[in-house]
Amino acid sequence: HYEESSRFPGIDMDLTILSDTYGPIEETIKEAHSDLIRKISLVDIYEGIDGRAITVRIHYGLMDRTLTHEEVQAVTDGIVEALGRKGMKLKLI
Repeated sequence: HYEESSRFPGIDMDLTILSDTYGPIEETIKEAHSDLIRKISLVDIYEGIDGRAITVRIHYGLMDRTLTHEEVQAVTDGIVEALGRKGMKLKLI
């Protein structure tokens, strides 16, 4: 599968979420229905004293221009809020 790459730089945002499984995290991110999200990747799963922490990387980008930090942060904030409504919290480092 070939995907054309943009000549404009993208932004990667890593989130570490307390959750038993990856599936609901990915589903919640996809439910954001944001045109800015280009890729979602599982980065790490960590078993700690406060449970399982799953780190995901969200790659944001557009084909026609560079994104602003504010645009990416607004989408990320919405994702974090949606995760919280489903009982998944960010792991603060």
